[in-house]
Amino acid sequence: MTKTPYPIWALAGINLFIMMGFGLVGPVLPLYAESFEVSYTAVGFLIALFPAVRLLTNLPSGLLGSRLGERKVCAAGAGFVACGALISGSAPDFSWLIVGQSLQGLGSSLFVTNSMSYIIRITPPERMGKTMSLYHASFSTGVSIGPVVGGLLAGVGGFRLPFYTYGGLAALSAILTWTVLRISPAEPGGPKRVGLLSQGREIRRLFGNFEYVMALFLTAAIFFLRSGARHTTLPLYARDAAGLDPLSTGLLLSFITVMNLLTLWPAGWAVDRSRKAVAIGGNLAAALAVVAFGWTDTFSGLILVSALFGVTTGICGIPPSVIASDVMPARVRSAGIGIFRMAGDVGFIIGPIISGLTISHVGYQWTFATHAAGVLIVGLMAIKMKETLKLRGAEPAEPESFVAERAGGMPP
Repeated sequence: MTKTPYPIWALAGINLFIMMGFGLVGPVLPLYAESFEVSYTAVGFLIALFPAVRLLTNLPSGLLGSRLGERKVCAAGAGFVACGALISGSAPDFSWLIVGQSLQGLGSSLFVTNSMSYIIRITPPERMGKTMSLYHASFSTGVSIGPVVGGLLAGVGGFRLPFYTYGGLAALSAILTWTVLRISPAEPGGPKRVGLLSQGREIRRLFGNFEYVMALFLTAAIFFLRSGARHTTLPLYARDAAGLDPLSTGLLLSFITVMNLLTLWPAGWAVDRSRKAVAIGGNLAAALAVVAFGWTDTFSGLILVSALFGVTTGICGIPPSVIASDVMPARVRSAGIGIFRMAGDVGFIIGPIISGLTISHVGYQWTFATHAAGVLIVGLMAIKMKETLKLRGAEPAEPESFVAERAGGMPP
């Protein structure tokens, strides 16, 4: 039985540190920005800056990783996050807070894009689903823990303390990344360097691959669903239609996260048996769950629907990255992942915009139905997709013994 290589477990722990730090500052950022006596528009701009910078830098991050190697770029990304967090925490005025948030967005793009590339490179195709479930679980756990700790830190030491803590966690992550990812581009296991013109031609070919394009649509759909239905529409609906207080609404969102986490490992196991079936089934089930929100206006009913939503979004969150990993040629893997992450960020940005427009004009039920329609359409499109389990476009993953030896000598 193939076991998960040690570097993947280590990288999952590093991801948890990074995302826990991100969660630390999330709840206090709007309040901290407001303390500089700026307008609400300026606060909104600041919050949107992080995903906007990430969207613009995902592809360049992938191209840079293919040239310099994942280890250098991942470590640099964590370093940028650390610098950005410390600058934000020490900001004497709002302009420095903008600089800090921009650096954090850039660092996040560099780190996540190339850590995914590294994981795909060393993971055998038959374990990709389980590996990606571990990767997603580390992100979700960090984001879940962070806000609680961040609130406590802000209560003890003010708004700046969570940023200093985030900077420390990111700096530690940079050191650990440099230590764990020891396979450099010059070594046999490192990524192959490809010229920019050659990469451009390969990327154009990649867009001609229907399965890769479907992976882009699938990841955009799940991020659209999470940011639009879960993070924007559900809290407002719980207050306006069900009359829930903030604590009860928070319990709903936390319950979704718990169910999501419990589903990730079984979903990864299933994806290692059929990418296509899990992608289609997960999207169709998620569409039903979202529609059900609009027909439920009691706390007990919303808890049940939240459980279904958490399970189904956990299921359909795994296949997109695994499908992409199956069909991306190794020589443009980092760039392909950069484009893949851009698609997710586009969905994440569009989701709340669609929610705001539809809630204002047609109400909550049609808003949930609109989000469900987007996921349903993508799920039906996936029916035409080939099963990609045996289509891995990259070179074979490195033998576990080689990976373990390069990564510190610990056997898997």
